[in-house]
Amino acid sequence: MEMARHGAVMVLLTVLALLLVEWLMVRITRGARVSPLAFRPLLFVFRGTVIVLSLAVFVKDAFGLDLLPVLGGTLAVLGAAFVAFWSVLSNISCTFLLLLFRPFSVGDFIEVQGEGARGEVVDLNLLYTTLESEGGLLMQVPNSLFFQKVISRRIGQHKRSLEDQLTEEHQPEKS
Repeated sequence: MEMARHGAVMVLLTVLALLLVEWLMVRITRGARVSPLAFRPLLFVFRGTVIVLSLAVFVKDAFGLDLLPVLGGTLAVLGAAFVAFWSVLSNISCTFLLLLFRPFSVGDFIEVQGEGARGEVVDLNLLYTTLESEGGLLMQVPNSLFFQKVISRRIGQHKRSLEDQLTEEHQPEKS
């Protein structure tokens, strides 16, 4: 009976933690005026962390198994993988910052000083921002570069919001 009560408390605490994570992400996306789709990967990571930690505590209490050393070892391996993927993770985190602070938008003409990259912003994904030069050349600039160099910007006439871009990409083709 005691174990059932303890399990119910753990489930309740896990649900409350998940609701708190969800509430915080909604507040952040509304405050930053960013599409909730942009924060979906981050929400997935936070949810997974809450669930794994809750399971570790429950297994420890219910069966006497201490999973925290296993979690520590797992985190050490993930830390090594993090270092190995530093560049990719840097570009992904910079993408979230670009979406949050919006130093430029699709349709703007930008120039990255000292890099020779200049053109109209035609796409922004998790790793790169695609620029189209005046000659039609497409350049993919790593998103982390925008936080290391000075950017000149001229606001474009054909500006589209992130919401418009995301809904266009996911609309089925009309026959």
